[in-house]
Amino acid sequence: MTFDADGKILRVTPTHEGIEPVRIENVEQLINGVQLTEVAEGQPALRVDYFTIDGKSLGTHAPTGRGLYIRRELLPDGRVRSMKIVR
Repeated sequence: MTFDADGKILRVTPTHEGIEPVRIENVEQLINGVQLTEVAEGQPALRVDYFTIDGKSLGTHAPTGRGLYIRRELLPDGRVRSMKIVR
């Protein structure tokens, strides 16, 4: 944008040129800063809780209605694993 001396926006003549594509290397790392850790297969969760996307606890029963939910698992080694669930 360009402005005149009074601070008003000057009229621009449109062109048919597009914007050059932007290349971002390692976009997955920029979007998701969470580092995944390995969890031993067959390691059962001590407790599983479900939450709505706005943080309301649904307790330990899996939701049956359509929507986006968070499942939080407490593992025997003390770690917590969370995942999104879409129904």
